[in-house]
Amino acid sequence: MLDALGGQSNINTLDACITRLRVGVHNKGNVNKAQLQSLGASGVLEVGNGVQAIFGPTSDTLKNQILTILDGKTNQEATETAVTEETNKKTAVADKATVSLTAPLSGEVVSLEEVPDDVFSQKMMGDGVAIKPSGGKVVSPADGEIVSVFPAKHAITLRTDEGAELLIHMGLETVNLNGEPFAINVSPEDNIRKGDPLAQINMELLSEKGYNTITPIIVMNGDQFTVNHETQQSSVVAGEGVLVDESIS
Repeated sequence: MLDALGGQSNINTLDACITRLRVGVHNKGNVNKAQLQSLGASGVLEVGNGVQAIFGPTSDTLKNQILTILDGKTNQEATETAVTEETNKKTAVADKATVSLTAPLSGEVVSLEEVPDDVFSQKMMGDGVAIKPSGGKVVSPADGEIVSVFPAKHAITLRTDEGAELLIHMGLETVNLNGEPFAINVSPEDNIRKGDPLAQINMELLSEKGYNTITPIIVMNGDQFTVNHETQQSSVVAGEGVLVDESIS
């Protein structure tokens, strides 16, 4: 991993969110994008004086392991193992034809291509839809289990009973707010039912701070599920009706 980033001396800053590893580097030319993708990154973006490698929910784990290596407390093998385990992880899928997702928020439904963030608009994390929310209530779109709540509280991942792995990413770049606008009602391994409250977003605070509130809902195991956009609605109410159907591949 460190070799792909140009070596330890090339790293200036390091951070992560639930979608990507954010690395400030001294020389972007020393970063090997192809090697990062061979290690499991679904995409690599150049942003400012750094790169963003799209490793999904494992990004924060990778950040912490790289920081440990930089501090001289361990070797690189643990980081490579984490990447391999995440890349090879597969989820069992129930024998059902489709999964219907209820809207997790109220608002206008738009395509991912309209999300002003390349990670989502180019579907590096997977296919899905996005909602321009009209309110801050966030509910579960399906029966299942909470997988993770990111420490900054801006993103929740869950697994439906059928095996679909979903990401609800509340707003864009909201990781920078360290959880301030978000009240979370669930914890990892909680069992959830469709319509159960997951979170409350302080929409006024997000607007005051100039953050885009658009919320992508992503199917992260797209090798097993296909989003049926023909069933996509244009306007939805949280916990009511069908947002979109997913077909098992």
